[in-house]
Amino acid sequence: RWAFLLSTTAAFLVLGVLARPIVQGEIYYQNDLQDMHLAYRAFYAGCLERGDRFEWCPSLHGGYYLHGEGQAGMYHPLHLFLYRTLPLAPALDLEILSGYAFACAGTFLFLRRWRLGRGSSSFGAFLFGLSGFNLLHLTHVNAVGVVGHLPWLLLAIDVSIRTSSRRPRALAGAAIALLTGSQFLLGYPQYVYFSALAEVAYAVAVAWSSGRGRRLFAF
Repeated sequence: RWAFLLSTTAAFLVLGVLARPIVQGEIYYQNDLQDMHLAYRAFYAGCLERGDRFEWCPSLHGGYYLHGEGQAGMYHPLHLFLYRTLPLAPALDLEILSGYAFACAGTFLFLRRWRLGRGSSSFGAFLFGLSGFNLLHLTHVNAVGVVGHLPWLLLAIDVSIRTSSRRPRALAGAAIALLTGSQFLLGYPQYVYFSALAEVAYAVAVAWSSGRGRRLFAF
C-alpha cells in the first residue's frame, strides 16, 4: 500500500509541475516549441477559428504543405478538439500533459495485466511515463504522445494473444488498429517505427511462450 501511495503521489507531483503553466496562464516555449510547434499550432488554431483549410501555410517558405510535414498532427481528433475549443496556450499545455498522463495510465494497466501488485504497477507507471527520456523530450510533443500509446498497445496485444474468448480478442484487435492510427495521426512516423519494433518483439514473445503462434497472423 505504501509503495502505491508514494509512487502515485510522486507521479501526481511531477504531473502537477508540468501542469503549472495552465494554472498560471503561461505556456512552454523553449527550443522546438518556440521554433516550430507553437508557430504551427498558432496557424492551425487560427484556421479552425475562422473555418479555413489548414493543410497549406502561405506564411512559410513562400507556401508550405504543413499537413505533409506532419509535426502539428492536425487531423488527430484530440488536436481538433483542443485547438478548436480552447485558446492556444492551454490547448498546447494540455496536449503536452496528455502524453505523460496517457503513458502513466497505460503502463499501470499493462502491469496489472501481468498480475503485479498495485504498488509495483504504480511504481512502474511512474518510471515509464515520467522517465528521463520522456521528460527530456518535452519539447518534442508528438514524440511523447506516440510513446504514450505503447503500453496501451502492449496491453491490447497481450489480450489479443493470450485471451481465450473471442469478444475480448476482437475488441483488443480494434484497439490495436485505433491506437496505431492515433500514433500515425500525431505526425511522428519514426517513433511509430520504434513503437512497432517493441510491439512485434512483445507479440512474438507472448505467442511463443503461450503456444499461440497462429494468433500472430491476426495481430
